[in-house]
Amino acid sequence: MENNAQFRKIRKVVIICMLVFFAVFGIAVFSFVQIGSLKRQNAKADEKISALQSQKQQLEQNLENANSENYADSVARENDMIKNGETIYYFE
Repeated sequence: MENNAQFRKIRKVVIICMLVFFAVFGIAVFSFVQIGSLKRQNAKADEKISALQSQKQQLEQNLENANSENYADSVARENDMIKNGETIYYFE
């Protein structure tokens, strides 16, 4: 009888240890999956930041160009606008 009771106690402890082990293992696997997902999201965010910084530089360059004296004239010429008193000629 004592051996049987002792065996049950040992069996209970082993089962509890196994449950704890699998719970910790499951949490660890889940954590690694989450970390991988977060790293991918971080990489995408870095790419987006890089693209936005490039766009910002382009917009700053456009703003700097827009503040120059010749910008309005060049845009007007590209859009076939003329100054008062000018005549525009089209050649085919």
